[in-house]
Amino acid sequence: MDNVSYGGYAESKELYMMIEINNLLNAHKCTYDECEDILNLVVSGIRQERECLEYETVKDYFAGHKTHDCSNDIITPCNHIEWPE
Repeated sequence: MDNVSYGGYAESKELYMMIEINNLLNAHKCTYDECEDILNLVVSGIRQERECLEYETVKDYFAGHKTHDCSNDIITPCNHIEWPE
């Protein structure tokens, strides 16, 4: 990756991943509306997965008692599906 600075994001993993995701959406010819829907689904899925991992029971969740902190855990990949061109 080039050593270029974008408002303090020099060699940033976040910037790199944002560009990769943007390029993936473009490669699949996604519209702006589709992109927003897709990204909202991704964020919702990640939040739900995190809650399931951080709270062992529903009782723990409602009590706000985390049984695990996932902050630095790597996300679980989704299953791959084939999509027609």
